[in-house]
Amino acid sequence: MTPLMRQYLAIKADHSDCLLFFRLGDFYELFFEDAVLSARLLQLTLTSRDRTEENPVPMCGVPYHAARSYIARLVDAGYKVAICEQMEEATPGKGIVRREVRQILAPGTFLDDASLEPNKPNYLVFVVAGDGGWAMAHVDLSIGQPYVSEWPSESLLQEALMRLDPRHILIEARLADSPIHKHLMGALPRTFIEVSGCVLSETGARHLLPLLDALMLRESSVVRKSAQGLLAYIESSQATLLSTLSPFGLFSEHAVMPLDPTAITHLEIFKTYDGQSAGSLFAHLNDTKTPMGARLLRHWLAYPSLDIGEIEARQKMVAFFVSEGLSRRSLRQTLDAIYDLERLQSKVQSGRSQPRDLVALKISLEALASIATALPAPAMGKRMMSICADLALSPAIAAKIDHVLVAEPPAMLKDGGVIRDGVSPELDRLRVLSRDGKGYLATLEREERDATGISSLKIRYNKVFGYYIEVTHTHTHKVPAHYVRKQTTVNSERYITEPLKRVEDEILSAESKRLRLEQSLFEELCAQIAESSAEIRRAARAVAELDVYLAFAELAERYRYHCPQLHDGFDLTASELRHPTLETALAKGQFVANDITFQQGDIEMILITGPNMAGKSTVMRQVALLSIMAQIGSFVPAAKARLPIVDRIFTRIGASDNLLAGKSTFMMEMVETAEIMKRATRRSLIVLDEIGRGTSTFDGVSLARAIAESIIETIGAKTLFATHYHELAELEGI
Repeated sequence: MTPLMRQYLAIKADHSDCLLFFRLGDFYELFFEDAVLSARLLQLTLTSRDRTEENPVPMCGVPYHAARSYIARLVDAGYKVAICEQMEEATPGKGIVRREVRQILAPGTFLDDASLEPNKPNYLVFVVAGDGGWAMAHVDLSIGQPYVSEWPSESLLQEALMRLDPRHILIEARLADSPIHKHLMGALPRTFIEVSGCVLSETGARHLLPLLDALMLRESSVVRKSAQGLLAYIESSQATLLSTLSPFGLFSEHAVMPLDPTAITHLEIFKTYDGQSAGSLFAHLNDTKTPMGARLLRHWLAYPSLDIGEIEARQKMVAFFVSEGLSRRSLRQTLDAIYDLERLQSKVQSGRSQPRDLVALKISLEALASIATALPAPAMGKRMMSICADLALSPAIAAKIDHVLVAEPPAMLKDGGVIRDGVSPELDRLRVLSRDGKGYLATLEREERDATGISSLKIRYNKVFGYYIEVTHTHTHKVPAHYVRKQTTVNSERYITEPLKRVEDEILSAESKRLRLEQSLFEELCAQIAESSAEIRRAARAVAELDVYLAFAELAERYRYHCPQLHDGFDLTASELRHPTLETALAKGQFVANDITFQQGDIEMILITGPNMAGKSTVMRQVALLSIMAQIGSFVPAAKARLPIVDRIFTRIGASDNLLAGKSTFMMEMVETAEIMKRATRRSLIVLDEIGRGTSTFDGVSLARAIAESIIETIGAKTLFATHYHELAELEGI
């Protein structure tokens, strides 16, 4: 075995769970099983190393400058990729160069722009168990804001994970093959799930203390353990990202209505039944102009508010922009020019920025200034004033970018031509040398002719000597003493001088020096911008919030939505209620609006009967969507609505089974219904569809009636109950 292959195998042994991209010159090479797998997935030509051997080593590779696109495809396919770089220059006679794994890329840590969904967070989660509880820490590394949370039971933790819909879940080593590990593998088939035994180094531990800040003093050890595990994994995969993280926040569901996975699926909040985003409630409401706004809207939909004061503050903002149509359209047009500030700032902090990222940041910051001046802060109270204050960034950041960078830089820093003329005199000089080396030599040649009086003196170049001065034999007696003779030819003598050697070195190295200096100036600019990272992040959050309010106002005007009145009581009334997404899918005027009334002591359960395709499920879903839209601060598709705050929405709609888990359609229906009966409260909204299917008619009617009576007498929650069992109409007289 060659020394190179011994080095490869030693590094691969430490990263056996990864596909190892092994740097060899201008290529990343893969060997053995990694090569066979990658060649198939990436459609690369599979070749071999040492073809003359009896057992050749399978091998394939990709150019280093094009590796990101190949890595993205492997990560999307659910594989981890370890990037092994050459840590020193390869020189003749030196032997094997030192190589190290510098990055480990996986779905939660691969931050390539093409792989990130702009409208959805890219969460990396670490799950741990402790005495009497569970905890998780999560972060979107493309933004850099981590959170920790604690959960009293495994089921609540699982629900929280389903709501987050993370891209990558890490489970502590002692939970390998545990029930929660197996459950998540089945419940989140598109999520990358792995067991992590990473340990935080002393350097990483020093990062942990300021990031936890006050949380470390008041939160349980299991919470600290989850944060430590998350940071340990980030340190082991991409340590440079540690410095980009903000302090941990406490993720709490105390003041929100967390939608469980069943309700999210049945109500088609983020995806329709066939798995498409188009047609979902999120797609319908997402008329935002920025990625930050879309991500905030997604969060609000997953966690509608329970705080009437917060909801009414949002409604006030929406109402203002509904009434100010011209102002709204102007602001939305300005928002359209704003790029993803959160992810741009994170790229600056982590050293991943390219020149065009900073230009996009400058354009966005300039747009913020015009928005801040256009908002009527004094007239709109604390919420508007807070947004205005966060948008009022110093113009110095954008001015600095504009001063340093050219207006239209190349896509990559390595291409050069990024820094404006006049920023650095040394860079300007190197550019002159790089662009006009011949002119510089012509000037030197004239100066030497004048100084020596040799009219035939020429400066020439060859690959052996580099630049030299050539003088014909006729004029050699005029050659100054400081000329050093290098070669005699038939017709002339060739000389070098110290000034010429210095010029030669400068000309031949000017290009590389220019690129290094441009990179240094660019990094210096990024460091200056990073000092304002907290202010930029606050501005990004303000943009997101404003964007959602403007989108809600636009939808309200477009679809004739009205502001609901919220209260702390039980009664729910809505006139001319429509289904928000179905209405837009039908021709204008085809959807038939409905009136809905729940009244304490009078109408607490609505029994809905009728034939198939009569619209029973539509009526039920639109009431649930009415509550969700109201509690995120949106106007609603009704002529008038007076709504209570709903603490949870429970749904049992449609037929499904889980045969691999031994659960038939009937069993799934009973399990989900039992969970509703156990967890619903008087302030909940329950939506039940065709309870009692899959068994005999008598048993089905008995089940449906028993469940309905229990909800009315024991729970008291507002309930919409669709059924084919007309016998249940007798309940009206009870």
